[in-house]
Order: sequence, then structure tokens, then C-alpha cells
Amino acid sequence: MDDNEDMRYFPKGVLRQYYEVLEASNGQIAFEIAIEQQPDLILSDIMMPGLDGYSLLKSFVLHPQLEQFLSYF
Repeated sequence: MDDNEDMRYFPKGVLRQYYEVLEASNGQIAFEIAIEQQPDLILSDIMMPGLDGYSLLKSFVLHPQLEQFLSYF
């Protein structure tokens, strides 16, 4: 997740060869997608509108459906 479309272009291009890639332009949308889609991996920018990367991580900590991501931190 990154608020800058140009910055999402490269990782999206590389990863889409092997995975389904979902993208979000802000942290709040990213959080909603994560709850709904339960992705295997989340890449996030620190500085985003809505929820910044730190707030997004804190939201994962507080949401039981997303606790599987916490084992990587």
C-alpha cells in the first residue's frame, strides 16, 4: 500500500507475475481490504493518508482476523 501510484507500480509489476495483487491508496482502505480479503502478504508505506503505516499496524494488532500478520513483526 502506498498513496503514490508511481511507487506502487514497481512492486505491483513484480509481484503480479506470481500473485494476485490488491492495492490501496491509503491506510484505511488497506485495512478494509485486509479484513475482507485476508491477504498472504501486506506491503505498506509509513506515510499514507487515512491511516499511516504505524497506525495500520496498530489496527492489525487490535483486530482478531488479522493477527496472523503479527507473527512477522
